[in-house]
Formats: sequence, C-alpha cells, structure tokens
Amino acid sequence: MKISNKGNHLGFSLIEIIFSILIISIVATIALPKFFQTTKSSSFIRLASDISAIRNGIKSYSDKVEMMNSNPALLELDDGGIYLFSKILQTPIKVETSYPFWSKKSNNVYLFNFDETTNLEFVYDSQNLTFLCDSTNSLCDEVGI
Repeated sequence: MKISNKGNHLGFSLIEIIFSILIISIVATIALPKFFQTTKSSSFIRLASDISAIRNGIKSYSDKVEMMNSNPALLELDDGGIYLFSKILQTPIKVETSYPFWSKKSNNVYLFNFDETTNLEFVYDSQNLTFLCDSTNSLCDEVGI
C-alpha cells in the first residue's frame, strides 16, 4: 500500500489489486469443485443411510410378523401424512422441500431428490417386501444401492 505525496490519502496500486484478484480466483478454482464434490458425497451418504434404515425396518417388520405366526401384509410404508416410512421406522423421515429430500410419488413409489433435475425412484414391493431403486437409472449403480 502506498502513501500518496498529495496529502494523507491511502490506497492500493493497480498491481496490488490485480494480484489480490488473481489469488482469490486461484483459491476459488480449487475450493469450489471440492465443495460441490463434498456436497454430492454427503447426499450419497445420506441416501445410503436412509435406504439401509428403510430396508432394515421392512426386515424387522417381516421378522416380527413371522415370530408372531401372523400374516398381516405391509401394503404401504406410511400413512400418507407428512412423515414417510412411519410404519417401519422409529423416527420417520419428514417430507421437506430443501435438497436433498424424500418425496412420495404414489402409494409405493418414493423419490430421493438430489436437486431440481436429479432424483432416484424407489419402488416398494409389498409381495416380496423389497425396496429397490429403479434399475434403469445409472445413478443407482453410482450410489451403490
């Protein structure tokens, strides 16, 4: 920083300003892709965790029914309220609108929305008690579910 000869005005030279902008640009170029990769990775981790809980809940329900020698079918995973999977999870997932979030498409079809354009569809099969990702979506393989 220079002190001007014409009074006590302080200011930055053009070279200092350009150098500062250059450093900020380099840091942003490195940091932003890492940030987006971390955000995507955390969405995948949340999805894998949720899927594991949902499948374990279905299995637990199935085991409980088998132990009681009864045969009540689990036709739906929730009651259609603001909480998804309320029939199988101790802590159901609340329907939200901030990404990533779960939503219900129909009685047995659920969506995990990563962002405005990317989502995964999951189908609950009440006959086989399975909760599977739409196998035609390559994102299922990328997430590893």
